[in-house]
This record gives sequence, structure tokens and C-alpha cells, in this order.
Amino acid sequence: MEIPNFVRVHEDGTIERLQGSPFVPPKLLDATTNLSSKDVVISDKPPISARLYLPNGILSQEDNLSNNLKLPILVYFHGGGFFFESAFSQLHQNYFNAFLSVADILVVVVEYRLAPETPLPGAYHECWEALKWVATKADPWVLKHGDFDRVFVGGDSAGANITHNIAMRALGRSITWWCNSFRCCGFSSLPLGIKENRE
Repeated sequence: MEIPNFVRVHEDGTIERLQGSPFVPPKLLDATTNLSSKDVVISDKPPISARLYLPNGILSQEDNLSNNLKLPILVYFHGGGFFFESAFSQLHQNYFNAFLSVADILVVVVEYRLAPETPLPGAYHECWEALKWVATKADPWVLKHGDFDRVFVGGDSAGANITHNIAMRALGRSITWWCNSFRCCGFSSLPLGIKENRE
């Protein structure tokens, strides 16, 4: 079986992804980007994780007792046609390097399982669980630096589709921190046009 330009499933059951960018590790207090990033486990069953991004200036002031700055939270779902890409990819790392250079914001990029191993609606359920995890304030960065009166969701391509699904699901449920500040934005493949400028 083959989904042209995306995935090839071989007769022995192995899956070959035909697109995607390489994975890159997170980095604390990265002087070249002025950002910090770290990876967190949201759930073991199902396996859901995320990469968090925060401006370096926030972490470098953590020992300052007067540092009570709260940042908007963006929960972001990556694109890739539900078949490829990752929260940990070079593509999305480049995007958030550019994004956070102009916006002081705490970003949670969700790593959900891909098709065909995990068919839809698996990604919808996992991303919903990730959003609920953010609401628990279980992570120290989210607890200390996140402003729960300014929570946004967004995504590119398949992630924009997930964003729409999450927003529709949220309309029918009561989430105490949602308040009136919930914003839904679906970016259609926006990160794919951003490249790192090394000049």
C-alpha cells in the first residue's frame, strides 16, 4: 500500500515515511536562538509527549523574586498530513525559533501518534488529552510562567485540522480555566515557508 509522497507500507508490515525533517534535541538557555526548550511526557498510555519553548529571558530571571511575568500559552499541533513530521523536528524548531523571536509566549508543541499505525480519531483524542494536561499545570514551566487567562490553540496543516476539532470539542464541555480568553487559530501550512537564515 502507498499514499503517494507520504507513506509506503511494505508487504512485511514495515512502514516507510517518505517525508519529514530530522529530529533535533531540546536545549536549555540556547544563546544562538535566545530560547529554551525541553521535552516532557504527558502520558505513558497512550504515549503522548510535547516540546515546550520559553524565551531565555524568563528562565534567566527565575532567581529574581520580583519575576512574576506570566506569558500567554500556545498549545500547538504540528502538521504533516497525519502521516509524518513531529513536535521534535527541525522544521518546527526553526518555526518556533522565528516565532518566539517576535513574541513572548510559552509554547507547548504536542507529539501525537501518526497514521497509519494510529488511525484517526487517535490524534484528536491524544491532542485533547494534551490540552487537558496543560490545564493541570503539572509542568513547572507551565505552572510558573503560563497565563491561564490567555490560552490559545493552533496548528499547521493537519494540526490546523486538529485545532478545529479541539475547538469544537471544547464548545461542548466545561473547562474551568477556559474563561472568555480561548482563541482558536488554524494556520494553513505556515511553518513550511519559514527557513532558518544563517547569514
